[in-house]
Amino acid sequence: MSVLKYNPKAPAAIWSTRVALFAVILILTVLVLHRFSGLGTGMLLNALAFGFALCVVAIGLGIAAIAHIWRSGVSGGLPATFGILLSLLVFVWPASLISTYRELPVIHDITTDPDNPPAYLVLSNARREDANSAQYPGKSAARQQEQYYPLVKPIVIERSVEEAFELARSSMARLKWSIVAKAPPQKRGRQNKTARLEAVDKTLILGFSDDIVVRITGNNSSARIDIRSSSRYGRHDFGANAARIESFARMFKARMEATVAIAAEHEAARAGSKKKAKRPTAAQRRKARRRQERRRRKRRRRRSQNRG
Repeated sequence: MSVLKYNPKAPAAIWSTRVALFAVILILTVLVLHRFSGLGTGMLLNALAFGFALCVVAIGLGIAAIAHIWRSGVSGGLPATFGILLSLLVFVWPASLISTYRELPVIHDITTDPDNPPAYLVLSNARREDANSAQYPGKSAARQQEQYYPLVKPIVIERSVEEAFELARSSMARLKWSIVAKAPPQKRGRQNKTARLEAVDKTLILGFSDDIVVRITGNNSSARIDIRSSSRYGRHDFGANAARIESFARMFKARMEATVAIAAEHEAARAGSKKKAKRPTAAQRRKARRRQERRRRKRRRRRSQNRG
C-alpha cells in the first residue's frame, strides 16, 4: 500500500495571483466608473496608483514564491508565474507612453495666442481644488509650445465675425465637443467685435475632461480665431491639447470650404434658372403662341358682338 505524499503550495504564490487579480479588477472598475458614471478624476488617479502599487507587490510575491520553490521544492510555480505575468501585463499600457513622455514637453496648456491667451470664464468654476489652475502657465510653457508645436497658430479669414462664430460653433459640434457657454459677437470699441465659445472634450479611453475656449475677434470683413485647450489633471498632456487644436483648425477650414462650395452651387442654380427663363424651349414657345392666338380670337368675338 502506497501513501501519497502531500506537497504544499508556497503561500506567496497563492497571494501573488490573488493580489494581481484584485489589482486588475480594481483598475478596470475605476476606469469604467470614471468613463461612464462620473467618478471623480482625483479618485481615479489615486485608485490607479494603488492598483499599480498592488501589481508591484504581486510581482514581488511571485518572485519570492519562485525562490522558495527553488530552495524547498514545494509546488506553486504556476500561480506564481501567473501573478507575475498578469501584473506585468498591467504595466504594458503606461510603458507604451514612456517614449511620448520623453519626446514631448511637460506642459498641459496650449493656445494659439500665448501673449494674450483666451481666458476661461465659465469652465474655471468647474475645476476642483486638486485640479490644474485655470490660469495660463506663462512664458515657460509658451517657449516650449513654440519649439515643439509650431503648427499651433491662429486662424485668420476674410469673413465677418458672425460667420466665423457660426463656423466655429458648427466645427465644435462636428468634433463632438460639449459646448457649455456661448457669447455671440458683440461690439468692442468702434469697429471690432468679439465672440467666444467654451467647451469640454473627454479623452476616448480614460475619459479625462479637457477644457477648450475659442475666441473670435474682428469686424464685418475679417476675423481672427484663437483657441486654447488645457488638461484639468496631470502635468503632461502627451500632445493631446496640441492635437485637439490642430483637429479644430482642420475642421474649421473644411467647414469654411463647404460653405463656399454650397454658395457656389446656389449661385450656379440661380444663374441656370435665369438662363432657362431667358431661353424658353421650343415647346414653351409653341404654347405661348397658342395662348396669344386664343386671346386674339376672344377679342375678335367681343368686337363682333359689340357691333351686332
